[in-house]
Amino acid sequence: MIKERPDGLKRELYLIDGAALVVGSVIGSGIFLVPSSVAQSIHQPGMMLLIWIASGIIAFFGGLSYAELGAMMPFTGGQYVYLREAYGNFLSFFYGWTSFWVMNAGSIATLAVAFSMYSKYLFPVGIISEKVIAVSCVGILTIINYRGIRFNATVQNIFTFLKVGALIGMIFFGFAAGKGDFNNMHPFFPSEFSFKYLSIIGVAMIGTLWAYEGWHLVCFIGGEIKNPRKNLPLSLIIGIFIIIFIYLLANILYIYYIPVNEIASSDFVAADATERFAGVIGGLLISVAILISMFGAAHTNMVSGPRVFFAMARDKLFFSKVAKVHPKFKSPHVSVLIQGIWAAILTLIIGTYSGLFTFVISASAIFYALTVGSVFVLRKKYPEIKRPYKVWGYPVAPIIFIVVIVAFVINAFVNTFMTEPKNAFLLIFIILSGLPAYYYWSKKI
Repeated sequence: MIKERPDGLKRELYLIDGAALVVGSVIGSGIFLVPSSVAQSIHQPGMMLLIWIASGIIAFFGGLSYAELGAMMPFTGGQYVYLREAYGNFLSFFYGWTSFWVMNAGSIATLAVAFSMYSKYLFPVGIISEKVIAVSCVGILTIINYRGIRFNATVQNIFTFLKVGALIGMIFFGFAAGKGDFNNMHPFFPSEFSFKYLSIIGVAMIGTLWAYEGWHLVCFIGGEIKNPRKNLPLSLIIGIFIIIFIYLLANILYIYYIPVNEIASSDFVAADATERFAGVIGGLLISVAILISMFGAAHTNMVSGPRVFFAMARDKLFFSKVAKVHPKFKSPHVSVLIQGIWAAILTLIIGTYSGLFTFVISASAIFYALTVGSVFVLRKKYPEIKRPYKVWGYPVAPIIFIVVIVAFVINAFVNTFMTEPKNAFLLIFIILSGLPAYYYWSKKI
């Protein structure tokens, strides 16, 4: 029988906090920077929009499975806990190990680098200045997250409100201005289609899946949500639907104002589109909102990641001091600090935005598939456990998710080895380095 282990963290978050965390963790840099990379691979507006919709549906199917797991096991650590209960310590350790070295810290680093990139729209930024801005962003986030969960939830809610409000405002006033051209939508679909096109779609989806990255992070704070068996799955479902709706409208707006070939060469597609209906001042205002969005998304990753390492340390599979709770703030403060340090280092090691998000999403997708697969394992392993929420569309929805993600991972790894072999080998090295680490800690259990 699965039982919650008291961890000293307080349940202080409500449904609105959970939904805001989902939206806040996902809407960051992706919707503002990824459309350009998608347009570089896919040149037809209809296909571009279909890729965004398909990626959202995949995230939704994944969210349904995570909702069942989260309602059944609303404990601190989220995905780490689900993998541990389904497959045992070995696989869950490798998830936590990769999460620390690649996924969570990598997501924070990616968003920090995106923050420094978009700063160029507002003022001249050199290469050294970019690095300083990115590292400073991580440092400020680490200081904020040293405080307790209630303080951080309030910060997150404010950032989520501001960036969603800015996105909706951009979409509303952009269409209301009516200064774009729907002829930019032609040709909507390619005249011919071949199986080679599937690989191109797969490459484009590296970006769109990154843009949806973070939908699962609310599960990591399951031990700090009130009435989690109800509020955790609702947070996931409400949050993902909001994101799909906003992403689709934003991409239609971009194409309405900017032809696809120009989107492909734009470094600031959201600001460029806004300039065309609201002038330079509008472009500046949306750029400020975008920087707020990126900072807020990085903040969410900073909140969620340390809960995984905290849970690992409590299982005696990570550095023991990481399991400490701050006596005043009731936060996993040591975990927050070490994550911040490594994220800052990653901004310097890899540096480029595309390199970082490819690095992150390639690793994340592997564990997404394994975690959704744990729905099947746990239903068989623990049929008697109460499941306040069960996956809608079971078993079809989880199977579709797993098949698509496995195909994506294969395609992404092949592409990464061809385009950025250094990052591919670094990723493999980090994952395999977990073998001696697991052997060391498992001997102490």
